Amino acid sequence: MRWGSLFINGLYDALGAAQTSTFVVPSDLLWDDLAFWATALGNRYSEWHGITKLITGQVPIGPQGFNVQLYTDASGNYGWGATLLGQTVSGQWDASIKLMHLHIGWLELEAIYRGLVAFAPDLSGQRVLVLTDNTQALAALNRGTTRHPEGQAILHNIALLGLRFHFEVKARHVPGVDNPADAPSRGLTGTRVFDWTFRFFSDFASPVPTIDCCAAENGYNRQRTCTSWYSIMRPVQNHISDIAGNVLWANPPWAAISEVLEAILMAFRLDSVGTSATIVLPRLVTTRWYRRYFCGRTALFRILHTYPVGSQIYLKRCPLGLAFPSELAPPCQVEVMVVRLGGI
Repeated sequence: MRWGSLFINGLYDALGAAQTSTFVVPSDLLWDDLAFWATALGNRYSEWHGITKLITGQVPIGPQGFNVQLYTDASGNYGWGATLLGQTVSGQWDASIKLMHLHIGWLELEAIYRGLVAFAPDLSGQRVLVLTDNTQALAALNRGTTRHPEGQAILHNIALLGLRFHFEVKARHVPGVDNPADAPSRGLTGTRVFDWTFRFFSDFASPVPTIDCCAAENGYNRQRTCTSWYSIMRPVQNHISDIAGNVLWANPPWAAISEVLEAILMAFRLDSVGTSATIVLPRLVTTRWYRRYFCGRTALFRILHTYPVGSQIYLKRCPLGLAFPSELAPPCQVEVMVVRLGGI
């Protein structure tokens, strides 16, 4: 039973107290645990019926066991961030969290919970692999229990959320420099959201792109010369042969940068004459994707231009696809570079 051991900690505590006392006053934790089991096992109409909802097999820690990856991070001084399929959510810690003075490990676990809450409707029926740079939160989530009261309360919330929306969750470590949720957890918005469009497209639109590799689902923010587009729901990495031989444009979300660059590079290798790409990226020199695709003599991507921190290089878009030149998106919190593969 995936979360079974989490919901018997109150009973263990009571049994321990009974060794030294004739009478034991049930703790709030014990009552919560008993209420959970009564609901889960005693009510045949329960959404969490013990036979069909609570008993699950062991889920392997590895990409083959999961179809969704959720990045999360926490900042002790600011808040939390989470990224799923290129979509990012974040928030500041409220007063109640600050007053608890939680250890950073439990703040990281709370960030995982809040990220799962934000995306819960989309996670129904999924196996979710949480990628975090905190080993304490990782261990607690993978064990499914902890003896620390602060961690128990957060794990309770995660367990009940997973049971409600019918998703499984495990964790794997990711280095902090490769975690796209790091910036939003510290109040930095990153380089782009899906309702923004690159302001200086015409400066780099030669050759003229016909495919936008990273647009919104309905394409309303695709660049104006692009007659077709791909999105997080229809990822370009699944259509490499379709984009080969075309002039491409891409402004990938942070969580998808490595996959998008690899897809474009594979398309270029299929047709190096007809394929070219112009890509807008954050200049994050410590990331693995930067070292892989932009360092060394064999690197095929070349940097055309770099915008400094604070540049306003994006315009907001509305769902009808109209741009409002007077309504600029917030300034970038990192350097942004325009790079090219192939072409002139």
